[in-house]
Amino acid sequence: MKRIAVIGNAGGGKSTLSRRLAAMLDLPYHAVDDLMWGPGWKLRPDRAFRRDHDTIIADDRWVIDGVGPWDSVAARLERADTIVHVDLSLPRHFLWVAKRRRAAKKGLRPPAPDGCDYADVGFAIVPVMWRVHKAKPKLKAEIERHRATARVAHLRTPADISDFLNAAEFLVTEGQSLITNAAGWDRARSTPDRPRT
Repeated sequence: MKRIAVIGNAGGGKSTLSRRLAAMLDLPYHAVDDLMWGPGWKLRPDRAFRRDHDTIIADDRWVIDGVGPWDSVAARLERADTIVHVDLSLPRHFLWVAKRRRAAKKGLRPPAPDGCDYADVGFAIVPVMWRVHKAKPKLKAEIERHRATARVAHLRTPADISDFLNAAEFLVTEGQSLITNAAGWDRARSTPDRPRT
């Protein structure tokens, strides 16, 4: 596990999961939101996003969370040796986004791109979340396309996320290789996923 793509809709806990994985595995952490957004939630120029994104995925060690433009998703999954799909129910995603915004309003300041504040997001995120939700069949098909060459973890519930992180932490603590032991973390499948060579 050296190139981990964590993907899914907003408010699913991707960033928290990604930061923990990055810390456990001593990998650089990157958020697609940091690459896409400038201060005040203004989109950065597409050229700047693509330059930064392509530079990161060309490296051999990273954890990247987020979605972004579709071609960037495809390129990221193509390079990933591990794909973690956070696929909670849409109501759960909306609930967690609302909680994140409420926390930001109370001054707790969840991590956000430089110069951005989740307290300012409001309902503008709803159409984005709906678009990501509607694109889920396309995303699942793209993930399936990489199943033969990357490990895939399909996390459908908060308990799945917690169990996945606890298992990863245990393996790291025990000095075991996540490369061999994290394969097959898809409760819908009985056969382990094959690692990318």
